[in-house]
Amino acid sequence: MTTGLPRKGTAEAVRAVAAWLRLDLRSRTRSLTVVGLMLAFTGALVLAVTAGARRDGSAMLRLRAQSLPATAVVAPNIPGFDWDRIRALPEVEEVAELPWNSTYAIAGIAVSDIGFPAASPETYVTVERGAVLEGRRLDNGAVGEAVFAYRTARHLD
Repeated sequence: MTTGLPRKGTAEAVRAVAAWLRLDLRSRTRSLTVVGLMLAFTGALVLAVTAGARRDGSAMLRLRAQSLPATAVVAPNIPGFDWDRIRALPEVEEVAELPWNSTYAIAGIAVSDIGFPAASPETYVTVERGAVLEGRRLDNGAVGEAVFAYRTARHLD
């Protein structure tokens, strides 16, 4: 029958283990510190990656809501193409016309770095509405306005 009292020799065993730990910890202080720091850095890295993944999970949704990107591009390259046939398709929500067959350059900058001029009022308003970092949105009705990529605008300054 057990009484819950410590058995003979338990106190001596605890003192022996405590003495061994004191001696062993003194000799391993540096390596235990390194292991502790590695665990701390690993934990911080895991927390940072988790926080980044959480934020990234909603980043594309926020970008799509602001920029309204096109999901398909139709480039018929036919003058006078009937866009109303495309608009009539049940899958099509919005159509933004761009003059794909026009060629132009501004100060030697490649056409890919400059947005195409709008050929319909929906362009850059309801479809492909980029984020405005400085200034204002493009006025589709104004002559002489263009959309530039951020790196192109920095190059022109």
